[in-house]
Amino acid sequence: MTLDVQVGEHPVEPARDPPVARAEQFHRRRNEHHADDRRIDQNGESHAQTEQLQLTVVAQNETAKTKGPDSGSIVVLKDSPFQKPADLAGKRISTSGLHGQQTIAAQYVLKRAGVDIDMLGTAYMLGLPTALKRGDVTIGMVDEAVRRVLVLKEKLGLFERPYPPAPDVRRREVQSAQARALAREAATKSVVLLKNEQGLLPLKPQQRIALIGPVLGGDLLLGGWQAAGKDVPVATIRDALDAALPSGALSFAKGVEHFSNDASGFAEAVRIAQDADVVVLSVGEHEGHSGEAASRAGIGLPDRQRELAEAVLDVGKPTVVLLSSGRPLTVPWLFERAHAVMATWFLGIETGNAIADLLMGRANPSGKLAISWPRSEGQIPIFHAERPTGRPFSSEDMYTSGYLDTPVTPQFPFGHGLSYTRFEIGRFRTNASVFATADSIVVEADVTNAGAMDGEETVLLFSRDVVAWPAAPIMELRGVSKIRLAPGGSGTVRFDLPVQSLAFPASDLGPGVQPGEFELMVGSSAAPAALLRTRIRVN
Repeated sequence: MTLDVQVGEHPVEPARDPPVARAEQFHRRRNEHHADDRRIDQNGESHAQTEQLQLTVVAQNETAKTKGPDSGSIVVLKDSPFQKPADLAGKRISTSGLHGQQTIAAQYVLKRAGVDIDMLGTAYMLGLPTALKRGDVTIGMVDEAVRRVLVLKEKLGLFERPYPPAPDVRRREVQSAQARALAREAATKSVVLLKNEQGLLPLKPQQRIALIGPVLGGDLLLGGWQAAGKDVPVATIRDALDAALPSGALSFAKGVEHFSNDASGFAEAVRIAQDADVVVLSVGEHEGHSGEAASRAGIGLPDRQRELAEAVLDVGKPTVVLLSSGRPLTVPWLFERAHAVMATWFLGIETGNAIADLLMGRANPSGKLAISWPRSEGQIPIFHAERPTGRPFSSEDMYTSGYLDTPVTPQFPFGHGLSYTRFEIGRFRTNASVFATADSIVVEADVTNAGAMDGEETVLLFSRDVVAWPAAPIMELRGVSKIRLAPGGSGTVRFDLPVQSLAFPASDLGPGVQPGEFELMVGSSAAPAALLRTRIRVN
């Protein structure tokens, strides 16, 4: 009987847990951190103590179902000893890396893939002894793999110093202070100011502030990859903002909890918004919404946060949104209605202090988007380096590349990020207009701080091969330069761009610089209208 192979990309979908149960499951798994708690079944096989989810093997005209300790699909290799679905009953199934019965997994990973270290799949630990007994692998193969691991450890000095000594208490305290200062700086520079209508930010010390929302503190601010970060005191948004404002100037209401349908807190949130001069609305994803095994089909505000946000916005007070997430969220309605929006991601242990510094103007936002921010899921993938189309969008012609229900442009372009000051970029120039392939292009532009606050600007350099075969992207990032300027100050950014770096895969897939015209562009983002442009020729 021939078996159809079920690959890992198409697992049998188990029943979805309720949101609260999913959150509890996330925390439990993270805290256990792959604890080596195992049981021995009647056949003497070792199994991880995880929930039993349904796995499926599909035969020609029948489906056999078996229970396995992990979620995923069974892969039946062509030379598998299993010849019919019934042979799979009670067998150990691995869902890390190579899927399949552990003995087969061990054989293929060691013999064919050349993998020396099996971190979490347990294929070697559980399957290698049987593979050795059956002769699927030899002890010589094992020895060679062990030898390579030992050589690596020797090169790393792990035999002489396997466990570095812990620093003394005083040194640890100094290091901790330095680390927190660096964490605060990193968090401050990572925030992206997406919108700041009518200069609402920075806040004024005399304003009464209502802080509302579920994303306020604790390990929620560390993100899905926090590991042992929960043991480190986290500077919360509420505590840091309370310390930055005069006594009694801050009121607080959570409004709604993550993974909750309880809207009973909406009324208190609306009440304190009505009494405030400015609302700071802290919303976004839970730590468990991003990272490994945390895909979302819809990437708007989770749970009932949209209802909370709309209820607060309906009050009509100037509103600053702190948007915490591990990905861009498609919330065009929020960007339209809020007066100011900061993308605060998951900033780590100094989140609160960094955000308070930015809200109160003790620091000036300088973060830039490393991606194009979509308006809706239907625009994804959307990016600045897209290929040209034969029918570029035109508002005057419906038969062009666009959408019926949303603009073709992203919500915010790659590189977008506002500041409390204003920068001007001018005098874009190159050291020549014609170059040979062995030359280097010197690109310069002048930057002026035309505002009233110290700030840092990021200047991006893009290029485009005007006529190429195959067609090259409409813009490719070629350089990034940062410059810090005092109010009224000016400076020059310089890029040294080898002509060879303009190479692009040709029809034979080999990289090469095609002679002809190239367009160079500089600006603070990939927004086409704001770019300065010039053309050069490569002979």
